[in-house]
Amino acid sequence: MKKLLLLLALCGLLACQSREKADLLVYNGTIYTVDSAFSTAEAMVVRHGEVLATGSLEALKKQYKCAVEYDLQGAFVYPGFIDAHCHFVYYGLHLQQVNLQGTTSWEEVTYRLLAFAQNDTTGWLVGRGWDQNDWPIQAYPDRAALDSLFPNRPVILSRVDGHAVIANARALEAAGITEKSQIAGGEILLRKDGSMTGVLIDNAADRALAAIPTTSNESWREAVLDAQAACHSVGLTSVHDAGLSRQQLEVLQSMEKAGELSMSVYGMISATPAELQYYLTRPPYRGDYVHIRSFKFYADGALGSRGARLKE
Repeated sequence: MKKLLLLLALCGLLACQSREKADLLVYNGTIYTVDSAFSTAEAMVVRHGEVLATGSLEALKKQYKCAVEYDLQGAFVYPGFIDAHCHFVYYGLHLQQVNLQGTTSWEEVTYRLLAFAQNDTTGWLVGRGWDQNDWPIQAYPDRAALDSLFPNRPVILSRVDGHAVIANARALEAAGITEKSQIAGGEILLRKDGSMTGVLIDNAADRALAAIPTTSNESWREAVLDAQAACHSVGLTSVHDAGLSRQQLEVLQSMEKAGELSMSVYGMISATPAELQYYLTRPPYRGDYVHIRSFKFYADGALGSRGARLKE
């Protein structure tokens, strides 16, 4: 009898030792495998960041010895989401600026500017996200309030789609834009008396944005880290960034090399003359996280900013 018990104990020990080691076992949830049948499983085993197996908790515990076991308590697990067209790097920069999304009036825009300016007191005041179509009066705003509130500080605020901005007098002056400026592919909206409203569309908006002091590599790095944390928090693990400069792409590559990047970025190169000249003489780049092999060309305006020439 003692020999039999010893034999059984040895068999149990050998069975435990024969189990494959892994890092994590998650169970008691609904795990979407996204296979051809879109099947689900109750448990999943992970090692070195890769999914080893999915299936029942009983079967996986017999096969794997996991360092950590985590009870999902009925939660859902999905593969990482991919955003097929976004502006990931600029999103990170906008997190450091005035957030104007969801504003319900031009007055609310100015309130948010004043609140932000209490802690950010120098340099350009930059924001993004307003949409006049969400306001009771669906008309473009006028720079008069910006001139009054910030007479000595350049202010420029991008519309939600990035195809239009409103700038105050100091920003327009810094950009060298006047009522008589002629900017191909852009519009400068004027008041009835011929003076500028401050609203600039498409290439005119780009001219004004170009007057903002150059963003440093370190600032772009911080922007990417902020964007990465925000995107990961909602399940985004891969993005297609539609329109990046050489500076931004090189920052992403340096972060990849330093082990700071955990977001897969398919970076489309903005097809400016300088970027075309540089990248067309080089092969595509494919790293662990950064993939550079395409250009983004700009052919027309947008609907919301009313720059698209649908009738013409």
